[in-house]
Amino acid sequence: MNAKSTAFICSSELTSSIVEDKVATDILTDLYDRQYNIGEWRSLLKMEQFNLKDPTITMLTATNEAHSNDFFAKKDIHGGYFARTFIISESKRNRANSLLVPLRNPPKYDELTNYLKEVGKLKGVFKPIGSRDQTDDYPLPHIERETGETNYFSTAGLIYEQWYEGFIDQMQNQEISDETGTLNRFGDSVLKVAMLLSLSRSPELYIDEGSMQLAIEYCQRLVGNVRSMTQGKKGLR
Repeated sequence: MNAKSTAFICSSELTSSIVEDKVATDILTDLYDRQYNIGEWRSLLKMEQFNLKDPTITMLTATNEAHSNDFFAKKDIHGGYFARTFIISESKRNRANSLLVPLRNPPKYDELTNYLKEVGKLKGVFKPIGSRDQTDDYPLPHIERETGETNYFSTAGLIYEQWYEGFIDQMQNQEISDETGTLNRFGDSVLKVAMLLSLSRSPELYIDEGSMQLAIEYCQRLVGNVRSMTQGKKGLR
């Protein structure tokens, strides 16, 4: 088993792209937590046994309220599946577009494909954005409030550290209710988006300043969508 186990689930309707099985979303939730699935992952299914090497699952799907109400159980909303998902919730058209006129800037598929091949060659981990020691890579000092210790960061690292402290303060001061667990994992979500944005700019395992700023901005727009989508759905099956 040399090949890695990767999958891209892309569907215009989520409920038709996943087999109707009460453990389907449980398995996807478990596969999502890659920090716990380094190396080999063993199937949780009782009826069928198989192993996956370095599993990586990407999913891009759409659904509507009628389908989602029937498909998602209470455990999906409060058990971690929603907390690990970016949700775009819209109820009206962004703009009128008949799609009759060709795109002004159509995708350059050859260019994009070649770039993705370069990204696919990358191995290893992203370069850390913080350190206990001050070096040329980590020149910016920041005093940790809990311990009083001084740590050092890259520019991107300091942006994240200062934002994260403010984000935690806001959660605690406003006593924000989060039954889905989204906010507890929000910092990790920002870092993952920052990695993807950095890779879209350059095939290097390094988070740059601009990508970190954009990741925070984009993720903050999306975090409220989980709450609006799940509000009032405590009674699902």
